Amino acid sequence: MFKSLSIISLALLASACSNTIVVEEQKSVVKVATKPYKPTFHFVEFEFDAAEPINVKTMAKQLAPHIAHLTANPSHFVLLQGAGDDSGSFNYNFKLGMSRATFIENYLLERGVLQSQIKVSSVSKANSHLKPYARTVHLSY
Repeated sequence: MFKSLSIISLALLASACSNTIVVEEQKSVVKVATKPYKPTFHFVEFEFDAAEPINVKTMAKQLAPHIAHLTANPSHFVLLQGAGDDSGSFNYNFKLGMSRATFIENYLLERGVLQSQIKVSSVSKANSHLKPYARTVHLSY
């Protein structure tokens, strides 16, 4: 009995191994979100210890493509991250970062961007040792 079960098992195993199993690989299409504009800057620089930008005219040029994109796409939103620098306390830089981000928020709101499209935060001193992050407001989509 054991011998016949072994033979049957081996026969089933051999027939299973002899069948070719073809697995078709489906090619998935990955769509990468792209912005319909190519702004040069995604940040605005601020003076030391101030909640106003270095140059308002430069800020206006930097923010113009962002304003055009956001007003044309009301379902999109932007995160404004205000940053301080290495000097001063964490709390002071946190408040200064929020003031800077709020300044940009108000500028966007005055130009037709909806409140629901804007999120504001402060990163205080985070990455402030890196020049591109110190004393700025970064725009993140």
